[in-house]
Amino acid sequence: MKPLFFSLLLGVICLFSFGSTIAQGPSNTVPVSELRNSPFTAGPLKITFTNFKERVLIGNVDRNFGYRSSAETTIENTSDEFTTFDPRYLSIVDSDRNQSDVLGLNEEYGTNVLPAEIRRIAPKATIKVRYILTEAVHLPSRIYYHDTLLGSISK
Repeated sequence: MKPLFFSLLLGVICLFSFGSTIAQGPSNTVPVSELRNSPFTAGPLKITFTNFKERVLIGNVDRNFGYRSSAETTIENTSDEFTTFDPRYLSIVDSDRNQSDVLGLNEEYGTNVLPAEIRRIAPKATIKVRYILTEAVHLPSRIYYHDTLLGSISK
């Protein structure tokens, strides 16, 4: 009786271990030079980083300048229904385990950072936006959206 119990217990442990590995998401690593051609998928959203800069000098009207990362993105809704993209759920964790989130959006280099808002994307539509992150990110980095690992960016 005991060997059967331990065999079943071991099987359940292996199953949960395998399931948690799958739940972490894909482990695709994309070189920063190939980001434009390598979209990440999050449900019906296809998120493409068309330009990613590790360090950009950003300032505001109070002359508070500092280095942060920027990510020009194209977000496509691949579904036949409206869907929501919330930039507050986009996080990048760098090689030093420092997390950077979306601080806001920036239409032109060197101008003010505007609040990043939730966007409703029409069926089969695409939006393009340049986000400023809360910190300067060092590559390699992991990309998360809504608690799900989408992949990694390497140098």
